[in-house]
Amino acid sequence: RSWKGFVWICWIMMDDMNGALIAQGAEGRVYCCDVGEFDVKWICKQRFHKKYRHPELDEKLTVRRMTSEVRIMLRARKLGIKTPIIYYVHKSSASIYMEYLLPDKWISLNAYLVQNESSFLESSETLEENPKLISIARSLSLLLATLHSGDVIHGDLTTSNIMVSPSGDGFITEQSQLCLIDFGLSSQSTSDEDKAVDLYVLERAIESTHALISEPLIASILKFYEGELSSKQRSILTRLNEVRLRGRKREMIG
Repeated sequence: RSWKGFVWICWIMMDDMNGALIAQGAEGRVYCCDVGEFDVKWICKQRFHKKYRHPELDEKLTVRRMTSEVRIMLRARKLGIKTPIIYYVHKSSASIYMEYLLPDKWISLNAYLVQNESSFLESSETLEENPKLISIARSLSLLLATLHSGDVIHGDLTTSNIMVSPSGDGFITEQSQLCLIDFGLSSQSTSDEDKAVDLYVLERAIESTHALISEPLIASILKFYEGELSSKQRSILTRLNEVRLRGRKREMIG
């Protein structure tokens, strides 16, 4: 009850929030907000209104997409995947107020891999045998398999949209040490094609940003991912090969 009361008080004081812009994408802006007089920070994600659309149509589409994003985040949490806690949804301003992931505990997987890349390469173990890299691949594959088994498509699986909370020794071994963010392009689908495209987006993101360790990391992720799937679901990986071929063909044609 006390937590609900706190959220209610914070909602009343939303007008007193001071927001600092921390990110901006094609669909909206992300602010870090100080809540009134409380020593609390929230994240506010506000979707853009598209001026080229009719105002009534724009409002309907914006609210529909925001509502879909919230529902899929809640669905992911029910599946056991950590996402930021949603505190409040403000429809008229197309804003979602959610948990702020403390920077002294959470960093993006992108930043984690960049920070540790040299140690991976200089280690006495090969990249395929590196225990930290294996622990990342195993934890990430379980998250992806859980997401796809629940028919949730993230839509923008990059290493910047996966937050990690490494233990003191730098390992990531628990599902609770991963948090998915930015569900703005997410959807629900039973299609193997959609799930394969989700994997392909992550593959390309790792290849482009972490080229020196990408091959063993991707191979480990897919190996563990396959191990988490039922025999019927393994057709996703067959479809992934087809998606790769189409991607290469596009690159050749231009």
